[in-house]
Amino acid sequence: MGHIHISNQEEESKYFNIDLMKRKEILDLFTGNHVLAYLTGHPHKLTRNEYVGIQQVSCETTNKNFVKRPFGFRLREVMPYSISHSFIHLEQ
Repeated sequence: MGHIHISNQEEESKYFNIDLMKRKEILDLFTGNHVLAYLTGHPHKLTRNEYVGIQQVSCETTNKNFVKRPFGFRLREVMPYSISHSFIHLEQ
């Protein structure tokens, strides 16, 4: 788990992801160490990407949304060879 979304190697560097060179270094570490998923929250919205079989999921927020989604959080279930997640809606 981390805070800032990595996305993919092709996306330009900007506020919501990590600098391109550092991103490549981290993704190489992930692929070299059999990482199944990288879970974040920085964008304050649901984003799902995959990079060579690695799930990349950032989640909604409990305090400020940048998109029209309900407030809430992701419940993540980690198993030996998989990770699943579901949304838990917070009533306003």
